[in-house]
Amino acid sequence: MKTIITLLFLVYTSQVILPSTYRVKYSLIYQPDSTNSKRVASENFFLYLHTGESSMFGPEGRFKSDSVRALIKKGVLSEYAQLDGQNRFKTNFKYFVCKDYAKVETIVHESISTDRFTYAAPSTFNWKIMAEQDSVAGYFCTKATANHAGRDYEAWFTTDIPISDGPHIFRGLPGLIVKLYDSRNHYVFMLQSFQEFKGERTLSPTYISATPIRIDQEKIISIRSEFRKDRLEYMSRRTGVDFKGGTFTTLDGVTKPAMEARVDRSWDNNPLELK
Repeated sequence: MKTIITLLFLVYTSQVILPSTYRVKYSLIYQPDSTNSKRVASENFFLYLHTGESSMFGPEGRFKSDSVRALIKKGVLSEYAQLDGQNRFKTNFKYFVCKDYAKVETIVHESISTDRFTYAAPSTFNWKIMAEQDSVAGYFCTKATANHAGRDYEAWFTTDIPISDGPHIFRGLPGLIVKLYDSRNHYVFMLQSFQEFKGERTLSPTYISATPIRIDQEKIISIRSEFRKDRLEYMSRRTGVDFKGGTFTTLDGVTKPAMEARVDRSWDNNPLELK
């Protein structure tokens, strides 16, 4: 059953009654290889909405790992739990998006290898609201279009939930984005649930020790490309440790050159943001 925000109609005015926090669950189906339509993957994402103030968006696995880090920082868990959390809560999208409504500011926190970065992302989009309307995921929705980072997008938003937010960095429509996809259907976000959230949720990611590096968005795209091209080379350059010249030990105790552990990732050529 979908949660519909109740409208109380008063004399001369209408008031929307909203609890303090919502949690929106989205599924993402995406194609990591632009040349192979049969190679498809999926993940779940959460959008935590702090009504009238801010929101935080990220993959489910990243939120769970962040919860582990928060408990470590409080002293509830030992630091060894961090590695366990990273191993259990896998994700191919190691980032959080934090939107500040009052400042009209969007800050992305992204992890690449052992590095932590933050950068400002666009907070406004050239939305064009269309005449098309339809029922999407059980909500009455209106279609809108925009382009961002090399992709043309179509979004379906609902004024039944009058919160101007959505998946990833997208925002700025007269209601919550229920479905978002690029013109080639390489990335498709679909709302799975919308409900009040009564648990604890911070407004930004938890960092145990390292302070994130503040950079601009153009630089982060270059760094992502460098990492996808050669992970061992990236790690060697960033840490000063010769990972490419090192060794690893197999489960049966055989020591081999690190280069033999490299996995062909030529299929990883279709990031969400192309430029």
